Amino acid sequence: MSHLLLLAITLLLSPAQAITHLRILPLGDSITWGYGSTNGSGYRAPLLTLLTSPNSTFTTSKPKITYIGSVTSGNLPPPNNANEGHVGALISQIGDYAKVPLSWNGTLEGDIVLLMAGTNDMFNANISPNGAPGRLGALIDEIVTAWPKAAVLVATLTPSAINTTQDNIEVFNGQVAGVVSKRAKAGNRTLVVSMSKVTVGMEVDGLHPDDVGYTLMAQGWYKGLLEAKSKGWVDGVASGAALMGGAGWLMWFPVVSLVLLVGV
Repeated sequence: MSHLLLLAITLLLSPAQAITHLRILPLGDSITWGYGSTNGSGYRAPLLTLLTSPNSTFTTSKPKITYIGSVTSGNLPPPNNANEGHVGALISQIGDYAKVPLSWNGTLEGDIVLLMAGTNDMFNANISPNGAPGRLGALIDEIVTAWPKAAVLVATLTPSAINTTQDNIEVFNGQVAGVVSKRAKAGNRTLVVSMSKVTVGMEVDGLHPDDVGYTLMAQGWYKGLLEAKSKGWVDGVASGAALMGGAGWLMWFPVVSLVLLVGV
C-alpha cells in the first residue's frame, strides 16, 4: 500500500537573487500623460528603458517596475501604460486626482512618486500663479501623509514660448527648491529634479515637450532616482522576504517555498 508524503522545502535566496518590486506613480498634468510625444508615453517610456537597461546603475538586481495610476495613455504594454496625468489639471486638481492611487494598498518602501505640477497654474486666468508654490507644498504634504515611506521627486517646470507664462514659470521654478527642502528637513523623502535641459525648441507647441524633450525629462528623472537610491529611499520590496538575524547582523532574505508530494 503506497502513501503520499507531503514535504515542504523552504529556500532562502541571497539578496542578489531577490525580485525587487517598485511602484512608480507618475503624477501631474498633460505632460505626465505624454501629450506631444509620438508614442503617447511621454517621459515614461524612455525612463523605463533607462531603469531596466542592463547597463543601468539604478539597481544591480532586475527590479519589477510597475507604473501605477487611474488613467492609461501611450503604447507601453499594460500595466505600464498607467499614470496619473490629467490634461489641463491645476495643482489643486492634481491633488484631488492623486487621492485615488494614494489610497491603493498603503505605502511600501519601493513606492516612488514623480510629481510635476504647476504648468497650468502659470497661465490660468482664474487662479494666481503667485500662490502656486503654496499649493505645490500642500500637494506634497498630501502625498507624504498618505505614503510616508515613498520617495517623492518633484520636478521643476519645462518652459513656455509665451513670455508672460515663461516669466511665471521662472519665478515658480525659483521657489520649488525651498518648498521641497522644507519638507525634506522635516524628515520627508522629498527632493527636487531639474528639467532645465528642456528648451522651447524641444516642444511641439511651445509648452509640451517633443520626443527629444521627453527623453531629456526621462534622464532628469533617472538622475533624481539615483540620488533617491543613494539615500536608501528606493530599495524596493523583495518578494517573499523573511527577516533573519544573529549576533551583530540583521538582514532580509527572500523566501521560496516548494511543496512536494512523495510516494512512500
